[in-house]
Formats: sequence, structure tokens, C-alpha cells
Amino acid sequence: AALAGATPITPAAAITAAWNANQGDVLRVEPSVNQGRAVYEVRMLLGNRERTVKVNAVTGAVSST
Repeated sequence: AALAGATPITPAAAITAAWNANQGDVLRVEPSVNQGRAVYEVRMLLGNRERTVKVNAVTGAVSST
């Protein structure tokens, strides 16, 4: 329902978008829904901290870092 017929990006594309925004080590990627929108939550190691980067599953836009 969250995709509403739109073609989602691949997990690999979500990883690329997240890495381009932060350039950390990718730990895992999981599909999720955030405020009614389909996203990929990409867990990354940035410096010595683990962070979640949300990537829009339709557009590939990084919505949070």
C-alpha cells in the first residue's frame, strides 16, 4: 500500500544512495514504512557510531542521516 503502484528502487540502490550521502560502512538494509512512505533503513557505521539512514524506496532520496 505504501508504494501505491510505484516501482521501488532496489536495496543495492538504497545502499548506494546512503553511502553517497555518508560514506560509512554499511551494516544492513531493511525495508520499512516511515510516516506512510516506503523507505529502506540503511544501518551504517559512521566513525565509531551506528546510524540509520532512511532512503525513499521510490525516489532514492536520502530523507535522514
